[in-house]
Amino acid sequence: ADIDISSNDIDRSKFSAKNWLKMKEKFHDHYVDKQIKLNKSRPYNPAEVDDETIARYLIARNDNFEKASELLASVLKWRSSNLPILKCECIQSLETKRIVVNGFDREGHPLAIISLRHHNPKTRDLMQSGASAVWMLESTLSNMPEGKSKVSLLIDTTLPNNGLDLELLKNFSKIFQGVYAERVYQIIVHPTSVLIYSFWNVAKLFMDPVTVAKVKPIVYLYAVKELIDEQYLPTSMGGSSTYEFKVDELQDPYPEEVILQAQANLQNKSRSAEAFYAFTGPDAPATAAIDAAIGSPKPSQQGEEEEVIEKNDSEKN
Repeated sequence: ADIDISSNDIDRSKFSAKNWLKMKEKFHDHYVDKQIKLNKSRPYNPAEVDDETIARYLIARNDNFEKASELLASVLKWRSSNLPILKCECIQSLETKRIVVNGFDREGHPLAIISLRHHNPKTRDLMQSGASAVWMLESTLSNMPEGKSKVSLLIDTTLPNNGLDLELLKNFSKIFQGVYAERVYQIIVHPTSVLIYSFWNVAKLFMDPVTVAKVKPIVYLYAVKELIDEQYLPTSMGGSSTYEFKVDELQDPYPEEVILQAQANLQNKSRSAEAFYAFTGPDAPATAAIDAAIGSPKPSQQGEEEEVIEKNDSEKN
């Protein structure tokens, strides 16, 4: 099959041409080829499927045609119902700087830094928190470097932080792993302490094995620098980046006519958190089972945080 994959971070060996062709036929109403994608004046369609989309969902479901088809159908339904999301809908959440995209990992993937110290589970708005994460992902994915289709995540756990937001994690993990299947290259967690490992053991309950395999809890700063150049690491983490995130400089990643129509729609009906988090992919976490397993743990208070293990590891740098 003539499969047009230009991204070098998509492993062709992890899906079969036979299943790829079956997926292309099944979703032919949503399919766009490379020539159509090059036409920037074509109408915006959040439910487009191209060659790489099909490959990603097959890889995400281990080349299982039925599971990949079911997941992609759920994703297209969700995207049609929830996109586009405008910056104005989640600007308060964006202004917290809990998610900042700046720089690249050493393999050229865009780097998104998620700072726990800028996220407060007690004061955050559930709808805005999820919408801002989707907005940042859509914005980043609309302007990817040539040859790349995935983003690296760096979770900054430097103190003080407000602990794990289980409600947000439980709700957003379904969207993150389903709608953005195979869009994450690696998830680096630093610095890592005993407390962070306990958080990680809970967070794994919300993740599929493919996502879990991409998580890298790292204790020492020198090990982080092997994956990310220090020019992109914030000074608060021991790097040299003084990048200042400014929301005003960000633009909605959609054509102007789409933005105007979306603004008009918002005047008639506000977005519902219940509808936004209603994604039900075939492999969505079993919420009831997770609730039973974790009970109702509460985020740790700042005064109870354990000290980070050799946070900057200055002796090794």
